[in-house]
Amino acid sequence: MTVGWKTTAIMKVNDMKNDLLRILEKNGLKLGRMIDSSKTHYRQIHPFNIVFFNACIFELDNGTEVWYGDIDLNDEETFYKLISTVMEYGKPFLLTSETPYRFEKQLHIGNVLDVDGMKFVKSKYGWIGGSFDLSKLSDDERDRLFSDLGLAVVTEEKTVAPDKGFDKVLFTPEKYLTEEDEYGGIDYLKSAIKLLAKFF
Repeated sequence: MTVGWKTTAIMKVNDMKNDLLRILEKNGLKLGRMIDSSKTHYRQIHPFNIVFFNACIFELDNGTEVWYGDIDLNDEETFYKLISTVMEYGKPFLLTSETPYRFEKQLHIGNVLDVDGMKFVKSKYGWIGGSFDLSKLSDDERDRLFSDLGLAVVTEEKTVAPDKGFDKVLFTPEKYLTEEDEYGGIDYLKSAIKLLAKFF
């Protein structure tokens, strides 16, 4: 019997009792969890909720998928469990939709180009890299870039999400977001891009 790459990876992670997986399960997010036997039925009951069926959770250290299952981000109990996990884990992790991430051998954020160890992220506005200086973009353009990357960011304190759909949610302790905006607050987009690019 042939076992697919991802299934093998999950089996190995289970054998090693991966820290992130252990914390997720301790917090009530069991591997392979289902929130309803029918996706269609659940969407009919919760038409406005942000639901990731067969979502994946990846460690950022090595891009390893450690968990999969159904997540409704509008369910307060589930959302709290994810926040509790990132606080206890102490490091960022990435929640993604099933497609294409669960079936690819390598996690990526948009398109990433590696040139002599320097990471560049491709967007509508070209390749962003190096200092990640986004200061030339207007607020509207930066919001569109957030949407283009399909990325939301969640910390213990705040959730920042694009107005349009996203298929990746970065859960991170606040201390990992270091870039400041011109007013001295955290620049979530710039911080998130730097943080993600560091790992890919």
